[in-house]
Amino acid sequence: MKKRIVLALILITLMAFPVLHAPKVSAATLSDAILEELKIQIQQLLQILKQLTQQLLELAENQSQQLADISWSCGESVTFAYKGQMVTYGTVESQGRCWLDRNLGASRIATDSMDKLAAGDLFQWGRGDDGHQDCDLSRGEFTDKISTSDNPGHDKCITGYMNDDWRVPKNDNLWQGVNGINNPCPQGWRVPTKDEWETERLSWPSNNAEGAFNSPLRLPTTDVRVWGDQPLMGRSIGAYWSSTVPTGKNQEFDYSQLPYAYRLSFRNYSVFNQKDFQDFPGKDTPESVRQNNASIDLAVRVNGYAVRCIKD
Repeated sequence: MKKRIVLALILITLMAFPVLHAPKVSAATLSDAILEELKIQIQQLLQILKQLTQQLLELAENQSQQLADISWSCGESVTFAYKGQMVTYGTVESQGRCWLDRNLGASRIATDSMDKLAAGDLFQWGRGDDGHQDCDLSRGEFTDKISTSDNPGHDKCITGYMNDDWRVPKNDNLWQGVNGINNPCPQGWRVPTKDEWETERLSWPSNNAEGAFNSPLRLPTTDVRVWGDQPLMGRSIGAYWSSTVPTGKNQEFDYSQLPYAYRLSFRNYSVFNQKDFQDFPGKDTPESVRQNNASIDLAVRVNGYAVRCIKD
């Protein structure tokens, strides 16, 4: 039934757009300008079809979720639309709250602190489930054109070497609650707040990557994207976005004027060549840092970090 609806929607969309008529000349005589215009129009049409298909999947998800919420309880699975297809994740309770059992884009629950299949996708703060979260720069899936709207209209990473945000001007209203703009989580779920992450961190058996993995959420290290670039550090860093933005001065500096947001972060120092690590050049990483390095801190929004959803 779902496939029939998708096909019907595609046919309706195609009828709603004018047919692309090429001039009645041979292919050899078509100008480069005409060919480029045809290419642009086709790309725009494909993007619209992709967006409409995603909306249809979300509608089906919403209807299913409304029925499931009647008898659903934490510990049961959740099925939702993600990257254009339906996926099913488990759920887990921690500190009185219900969470998804894996990061968005992860194929399984983490089996160890550096489980590659559990790392998931890397979102730029405030962007939706538009495909950018698994972009591959080696295949040209990036652009340095900063967006001026909440929906860039493409699935590329936006690099920000001269900007700390993928969007100008910044929008502090993104990802705010279950009905927030660009919320990438299932219906009824959302990106956790800074305080919710802090509650989790304080419950860990140790304040580091080991403690994150041994918590009920089984949080793995994740890689990070810095300024939209390729993932760094070989999954030695765990970084998870919160929905919280700075609202005033922090240590005498007003970060609320800049494109920052709070994240949870921790490091697995066992994978570093300790003597080469920039924080302690030529020295071993102090044991106090190895055992106590998780924190809630600020980061620029153009960076790519993991998302773990929480039930509202």
